[in-house]
Amino acid sequence: MSASHPPMAHRTAGPLARPFLQETQRNLALWTLQAWLAMFFLAAGYTKLTQPRNLLDVLLGWTDQTPPVLVTGLGVLETALGLGVVASLITWRLRRLVTGSALVLSGLALVMLCLHLWRFEPGLALVNLSLAAFAVLVFIGRTREARR
Repeated sequence: MSASHPPMAHRTAGPLARPFLQETQRNLALWTLQAWLAMFFLAAGYTKLTQPRNLLDVLLGWTDQTPPVLVTGLGVLETALGLGVVASLITWRLRRLVTGSALVLSGLALVMLCLHLWRFEPGLALVNLSLAAFAVLVFIGRTREARR
């Protein structure tokens, strides 16, 4: 190794590579959040659509006071939004669907946050606060990306 070039471990990215690396890291972080949102909402929607009502009453607690059609509708909505938040995996032309899904998911998570606070369920409220934050971050990140 010559004395004029430092070892690889000590080299830093040049000024032209830094924006690319930052963009790549931002994109990976957004995809990670999108995948978490998709997994959570697909699982939640699937559960509401496939499990018997008495099991949902035990698992969720609030479904015993809710009309079955509302629980089913919420399951369909969660499933659709879970797919929508990763729709750009199919084609990048669906990126507006991603931002729209993220925006609606944040609103849905905030509504569920209020429900869990009203029912004095702080653990579930914290989960929904986290989901809302993730969805807002995806919405902001993908919206900024679309403007460039």
